[in-house]
Formats: sequence, C-alpha cells, structure tokens
Amino acid sequence: MQAVKILRRGFKAIAAPTLFIGLTAYFGWNALHGDHGIRAYQEQTQLKQEALLAEQNAQAEQLMWRRRVAALKEHALDADMLDERSRAMLNLTRNGDIVIPYGPNDKLF
Repeated sequence: MQAVKILRRGFKAIAAPTLFIGLTAYFGWNALHGDHGIRAYQEQTQLKQEALLAEQNAQAEQLMWRRRVAALKEHALDADMLDERSRAMLNLTRNGDIVIPYGPNDKLF
C-alpha cells in the first residue's frame, strides 16, 4: 500500500511538468516547421522575390514590344530607317558607309 502511495505521489509530481514540456515542445516545433512557421515564412519571402523579379522581366519585355510596335506605325516609318534595318538584317553595306558596332548591352529597339 505504501508503494502505491509513493508511485501516485511521484506520478502526480511528474505529470503536470511533463504535460507542459510536451505542449511547449509541440508549439515550438510548429513555430519553426509548421504551415505558418518561420521556415514557411522564409520560403514565402523567397517565392515573393522570384515573383517580383519575374514581374520586372515581364515589364521590360512588354516595354520592348511596345517600342517595336510603336516603330511599326505609319508615322514612325522613315525611308532611311527602313533602308538601314533592311541592310542590317541582310548584313550589307554601301561604299562609304560608316559602321558603328553596338555593344551587347546597347539595344537599338
């Protein structure tokens, strides 16, 4: 009888701290690894940065296409510009032409 009393008293002394330590460990693990934890937040910020970069690239490409379309309008076509582009596409020059090469980052359009 005395042994049972000692066991009960020991169980009561250990049960509450064990429960609270277990709950603390559970919530701590979820704070790091859960769906709304720190690691999920880091992944979401990384995805956000990638999306912003993709948006900037798309806007740059859209601007390039708008400039190209604007150059195709009737008031934008110039005989000299048309001649220059056709010779550039065919890789031809005339006698007396001065050729100025553009760098890889310098775009005509």
